[in-house]
Order: sequence, then C-alpha cells, then structure tokens
Amino acid sequence: MTDFNREDLIHALADTVGLTQLNNTAGSFFDSGTGTLYVSGSAITKTTIQEALRYFENMLNGRIVDESVKTYYKTAVEAIKLMIEEKQ
Repeated sequence: MTDFNREDLIHALADTVGLTQLNNTAGSFFDSGTGTLYVSGSAITKTTIQEALRYFENMLNGRIVDESVKTYYKTAVEAIKLMIEEKQ
C-alpha cells in the first residue's frame, strides 16, 4: 500500500464537503488531467486517492456498530467520488 499523509487526506475530504472556511481552501485543487489532488503544498496522487476510496468503502462494508462512524465513512466515500466525478 502506498504511504500517504493521513492528515492531508482528511483535510482534503473536509474541504471537498465544505467543512472548512473558504479562505483555507484557496491553495487546494484537483487536477483532473493527472488525477492529483494538491492540498497545502502536498500532492496526493490518483493511486492514493483510489486506495483511500477502496479503504473507506471496505470499512463501510465491514461490521460497523456505531452509526456516527458509519456516517463518517459514507461522507468520505461520497466526497471522494464527487471530487473525481465533478472534475472529469
């Protein structure tokens, strides 16, 4: 599995679903040509984004007792899908 900065991914997902202030997202963008997400000076590759999506989908399909955790995984899955689909 490719290493990725978990904090950057979480911030990217939060940006995608509008959970941060607009002035904090000015430096973040998705390059649909390469499939790369740029966040706070870091590049998150298409491969890492796909792995993150699979991770959250697998966690969502697992046995989750806590409904709030299930909602977090659903949010992550849908945020990633929206980011990828809207920019293509």
